[in-house]
Amino acid sequence: MAENSLSQAASFINDNSTMEIGVTANGQPAVRSDIVAYHFNRNHKDVLRDLRKLRAKCPE
Repeated sequence: MAENSLSQAASFINDNSTMEIGVTANGQPAVRSDIVAYHFNRNHKDVLRDLRKLRAKCPE
């Protein structure tokens, strides 16, 4: 993922662990899918699959 897509970095604290999140140019929170997979000890391909399922349920 391109670093320039995130305008700021922040930290999300959960159960004494830290996951880096960012904020997009329009102020929306964002996190890379590979970081989510690593943080929650999941396969990246499974995270991508689940994200596709969630996006399919969301209105545009």
